[in-house]
Amino acid sequence: ASKSLAGPIGIFAGMKQKTEYFGFASFLKLLAFIGINLFLVNLLPIPIVDGGQLVFLGIEVIIRRPVPLVVVEVANWMGLILIVGLMIFILGIDIDRHFLS
Repeated sequence: ASKSLAGPIGIFAGMKQKTEYFGFASFLKLLAFIGINLFLVNLLPIPIVDGGQLVFLGIEVIIRRPVPLVVVEVANWMGLILIVGLMIFILGIDIDRHFLS
């Protein structure tokens, strides 16, 4: 599964390769694909991104009062730790793939 993951280094290398071999139109398609992927990831129900905020708004509509601030803060910290951990993991894969192998 980690072979299909790419961070900033892998994305740049892939875009460079795509542009060299397939031309500028292919580069634009890849750029659009990355933008759509970022949009979809942003809608995941992880508390710190927009999808998580939509979940909190939905909970507020259901319970008809604001979610306690402590719950929101703890969830946001957990989401931040999750995202930073994922970023470090993927960056490690990129460094291993492009610089150490």
